[in-house]
Amino acid sequence: MAQFTATISINADMERVWTVLADVEYWSKWTASVVKSEILDAPPLRKGSRVRIEQPKLRPTVWTITEWVEHDHFTWVSESPGVKVTATHRLRSTKAGCTVELGIEMNGLLAPVVKLFAGTLTSEYLAMEAAGLKKECEQ
Repeated sequence: MAQFTATISINADMERVWTVLADVEYWSKWTASVVKSEILDAPPLRKGSRVRIEQPKLRPTVWTITEWVEHDHFTWVSESPGVKVTATHRLRSTKAGCTVELGIEMNGLLAPVVKLFAGTLTSEYLAMEAAGLKKECEQ
């Protein structure tokens, strides 16, 4: 198993942060870690919805939402031979706004190999997403 996280404090209310984070088709506008994202199922996003994400240096990936709690968190999963990747997006209210925790967990026979070749990139992308989300929400 391999785990990666990025946590950031955002000076905006949770409603604003959730609105930006949950609009997954808009991600390419605020983070360079996403080239394109496309919802593959009818709106609204919910458990079972699928989203296709294109990222630099990576193959396009389809993510399936496994948990969706409005204004709180969502989790999605992508599977390929030998590795299952789970990504979490969690908001926590604070006095100054909210904290966002982004996480990636890789499991499966090939997870150590994927970590070896893509671990640094995964950490960089999580940091880019957290920083981009902060900038977008605080504008």
